[in-house]
Amino acid sequence: MTIAELRELTDFPFECFMPGDSGPDSVCFAVPIPAPYGDDLEYFRDENGTVTIIGDPSEWEDAWERYISSLKPKRKNRTRKQAAEQGAITEMPKKLALITMKPYQNAMTLNEDKTAHLQPLEQSFAEALQKNYNIMQVQDDIESIPFVQYYDNSPQAVSNLDLITLRAVYTIFLAEMEKQRAKDPDGFKKEAASPGFTKKSVTFYIPDFMRMAGIAPNHNRRNEDAVLSKIASYAPIYGVLAKSLGDTARLSHYPVLQLVEHDAEKNTVEIMAPYISKIIGTIEQERTEKAKLNRPRMKQVGKPSLPPTHSYLIDSKIENERNRRAVELVCQIIVVIEQCGNGGTPHITVRELVNRCTEMKNALDAAKTSSDKSKILRRAFTKAWQLLETHTDIRKYYKNIQLPTFIPAYGDMSKTIEFPHEGKIKRPEKP
Repeated sequence: MTIAELRELTDFPFECFMPGDSGPDSVCFAVPIPAPYGDDLEYFRDENGTVTIIGDPSEWEDAWERYISSLKPKRKNRTRKQAAEQGAITEMPKKLALITMKPYQNAMTLNEDKTAHLQPLEQSFAEALQKNYNIMQVQDDIESIPFVQYYDNSPQAVSNLDLITLRAVYTIFLAEMEKQRAKDPDGFKKEAASPGFTKKSVTFYIPDFMRMAGIAPNHNRRNEDAVLSKIASYAPIYGVLAKSLGDTARLSHYPVLQLVEHDAEKNTVEIMAPYISKIIGTIEQERTEKAKLNRPRMKQVGKPSLPPTHSYLIDSKIENERNRRAVELVCQIIVVIEQCGNGGTPHITVRELVNRCTEMKNALDAAKTSSDKSKILRRAFTKAWQLLETHTDIRKYYKNIQLPTFIPAYGDMSKTIEFPHEGKIKRPEKP
């Protein structure tokens, strides 16, 4: 047993831990052993703080075993099975959902877009907005939000945002809503248009949330705090969504993630994602309307064929990759290929691709020499080409696709990268 595992069982204030044989953090037993198991065991602490036990160590070990055995039944509500029975998400999606539907392709990115995108706020304003969101919305104070600038003025606000974890959260919310839509399409469409749709929440089993967020999966209180800190780290980030009212475009702003409840006994955390829910609901409404306007394409009588809105070609295990710039490159490349489909050769310039990867653009802007800029590009693109092969299904669904090996230097920003193939291979459709 490690100290972390012991702290998962009990908060008892032990004075010291006697080390075990299975590692520096292992515990043979702790002192004192709580009553009634350690009633007959004595020890003393000298003036230097050194603890010395009295009696046979095996007696301490036996008492310790009885004490630990008495605690273990308390873990039953913290298991994966118990969490699943109580409605928590205990199985992460195997594929990430990337939005490919125009004009919402930038909704889960920091790429400033006239329709929808993520936007950092000044920290002080973000805190005020969290406390008084409804009041400020009614008073139209939200229309004058002091946004953080994307690039030169505040690059750290962008660099600190973990987009890949946010995409994983988006995928989970989308999967839960697709289950609801499959059961009752008309009811889901009606609910998606209602104001309360942004209040939907999802409960996660904490060990799985930690894995998704790249936090060490060995559960202890420190990691539990890390989960809460991870959720709180999104507080200064709001989603911006534009909606046309006549000739006027009105911008609405939604929190990205909000903590609803952390239940230590059930080992779960519940979160709301107002912006994510709003984007999912908006895409659902618009794709249904597009299907109605395109009546010749029918799956069956009276049921329009719904246009694709997401790509599911990236393995979710890509979340564990440390080279976040390469991961973002992969996400943007997949969107380029999927949006082109069979309509020609997918292509994009190096500059446009880099501009879609905001954190990397920040790094290039901050680099002082062309050599440093080329080094940033080399590290990101070298890894991105590897990840396209190892962490995506791109070859499975695009016949004989040719993936580049070209590593651009800073002088190559205007060059075009192409992804020629011989057509899409039919794949199972998402609902």
